[in-house]
Amino acid sequence: MQNNTPLPLNALRAFEIAAKHLSFTRAAEELSVTQGAISRHVKGLEEYLQLPLFHRHHKTLELTEEGRYLLQGLTGAFEQIQETVRSLGNNRPELNIKSPPSLAARWLIPRLHRFEETHPEVLINLTTAWHFYDPDKEYFDAGIGYERAAGPEEYLAASLIKELICEEWMTPVCAPGYLEGKPPLQSPGDLNRHILLNCKGKRGFDDWTDWAEKLGVRPFNPRQIRQFDFLDIALNAAAAGQGIALGDIRFVQNDIEAGRLIIPLDAPPQKIGSYFMIRKRRANAHPGLVKFKDWMQEEARSDLPK
Repeated sequence: MQNNTPLPLNALRAFEIAAKHLSFTRAAEELSVTQGAISRHVKGLEEYLQLPLFHRHHKTLELTEEGRYLLQGLTGAFEQIQETVRSLGNNRPELNIKSPPSLAARWLIPRLHRFEETHPEVLINLTTAWHFYDPDKEYFDAGIGYERAAGPEEYLAASLIKELICEEWMTPVCAPGYLEGKPPLQSPGDLNRHILLNCKGKRGFDDWTDWAEKLGVRPFNPRQIRQFDFLDIALNAAAAGQGIALGDIRFVQNDIEAGRLIIPLDAPPQKIGSYFMIRKRRANAHPGLVKFKDWMQEEARSDLPK
């Protein structure tokens, strides 16, 4: 490689995307160019470096040792460039967070003004989705992940840091007038005679089944279970009188105080899952990230079930 030759930045970017996907086709789609353009960029970069970056098999790509080393350095570099460009003309550094939808809608957004009041120098951008934050393919400063209490821990790469934000404590809720004219609800087993509203968006988990098992409800065979993509929608359906939902006590507190929801059953909340912040282990982390993490943890501690 000639040291006085300018760096081929377009080729480096093409390689980074192709290496993440292990696909020239997907890299071309992401960068809105042709597959041939990606192939030429990568070939030119290999000639520039005088090193092979991929093992090219019949239908698959595999990174060489040099390719893996280059990808590791490029990912952080392009993230830093992107953050610098975003910050131009903006005195407030932007903190980009990925969050599960219902956590954002029901808990994070209603109190976010408190963080902004104490840390006006940090601008929070929220993106919501249930699928797990992928730091190798997504340009977020951190993601909030969900983990089941009874399930195995998610695999976590050594390059990532995982920190507990809050535990999920679930309790049945319904509209104040929902039980009028319906079978009495005096014990958890009585739920079998009611319409239950369930969130299947949390990566396929069944909250009601786990909750019933923790309370020893056997058999648990509700008359009807209506499924929703997001817990926020299930809770809105409960407030509209469509059935009984299972909600995190943090998520339903405002609705209970406003009289939109009630807890119809004298049963203790059950721990079903936990929320964690996932972030990269790197020296040039966003300066507001630790502040935001500490603030969320403090907010969660103030909401502990009584």
